[in-house]
Amino acid sequence: MKKRPAIIVTPSSLQPHSAKLRANGKTYECVIGREGAVAEQDKMEGDWKTPIGEYRFLRGFYRADRLTKPKTS
Repeated sequence: MKKRPAIIVTPSSLQPHSAKLRANGKTYECVIGREGAVAEQDKMEGDWKTPIGEYRFLRGFYRADRLTKPKTS
């Protein structure tokens, strides 16, 4: 059985750079590439697009002035 992703980002159909991020039962507004999303095989460096696909997190960032330090494993 394939493990479901912990975070799902769905691009908006109205504005190419707007999206919804769903994680842990909550939904957040977010921003993706200035020109929207594109299939990974069509992605080109400098096209201002976010590739569509499943990726693992290597690191994360947070703003200490807006959030408490997140738990990590």
